[in-house]
Amino acid sequence: PAAKPATKPAAKPAASATAPKPKAALPKGGKVIAITSGKHLSEILGAAPPTMLVVLDFTATWCGPCQQIAPVFARLATELPHVLFLKVDADSHGPILQKYGVKAFPTFVLLKRRAELSRMQGADAGALEAAVRANAGKPDPWATAKKSTGRTLR
Repeated sequence: PAAKPATKPAAKPAASATAPKPKAALPKGGKVIAITSGKHLSEILGAAPPTMLVVLDFTATWCGPCQQIAPVFARLATELPHVLFLKVDADSHGPILQKYGVKAFPTFVLLKRRAELSRMQGADAGALEAAVRANAGKPDPWATAKKSTGRTLR
């Protein structure tokens, strides 16, 4: 019998350059997330549902009032896991400070749909808690539900 010529397997088509990138995973609530870069902040804001409140804490290690209010910010994060609490270090992220027009520390910026709802400067724990709770909304009862493919009844 004659030998068959070797054939090359068909090449896989290249992935489309316009294929949508998967959304970044949203960090679990209940804790303060330290922002590592402008890209990191953009990814988190992009992954946040439109109705989710995002609280940015612009802080500095050398700022006494910032250190004083940090435990209040952390407590709110644990009490309101359906709100996203982000900490931005002033010494490491100058461009982010410029983007948000931060000129004093601490500064807290409350966002929904990437739009600013309110802003406060200073370490007034009562004012911070009131602003966050007023804008937090209610937790999504389905947020902790496991994703399932479902079942078919016969």
